[in-house]
Amino acid sequence: VAPASGLTATGPTAAAGSPGTPRTNGAGRTNGAGGPHTAAGTTSSAAGTGPWWLPGVVGELPMGEPDWVSFVRDVIADAPPEAVVAELDYPGLTGFALVVAPFAERAAGRLLTSPSNNAVRAGTAVGLAPVLEDFRSHLTRRLARLAARTLVLELHKARRAGRLAGDGPEERFRDFLRLTAGRDGLAAFLTAYPVLARILARTS
Repeated sequence: VAPASGLTATGPTAAAGSPGTPRTNGAGRTNGAGGPHTAAGTTSSAAGTGPWWLPGVVGELPMGEPDWVSFVRDVIADAPPEAVVAELDYPGLTGFALVVAPFAERAAGRLLTSPSNNAVRAGTAVGLAPVLEDFRSHLTRRLARLAARTLVLELHKARRAGRLAGDGPEERFRDFLRLTAGRDGLAAFLTAYPVLARILARTS
């Protein structure tokens, strides 16, 4: 999924402090896909100014904000301010699962609290725990597959730009996950790729 031209990392703000703004440290590294800053929620390009999500719209332009944008904003709010990545190997897409996990968590919460959920109305939600865990696991793997190509692209860009800390590829990959799975990094990533953001939200 190609990034939208001129998009900034400000994107949807779910909490005070504009979580979409890339976080920098003393070495000048940023969280996730960075870009020039404009006012929160807008983009600047030769084509004009508009909300970050506009390139992700399919078909006729909506009168207001699409529902998937609200879902993405909630997902960013749910993401941890600082991602904790264990010092482990992450074979296959298991590392990318850390980045998309907030989507699956938000979807599971929506399923649990849905008025149409008969088990919730009957007061037997406790028995749904294994079902919800299986739902999260399957959805997370599916979302990781959808986001994998774009995340690999961002990983290579960060590596070439020297933004990743670590002596070896495993350490640098874990650093990439830390930068991208945290709230600021996830906001930067999703607002840089609004088509992917829509796909992930709709799939969830």
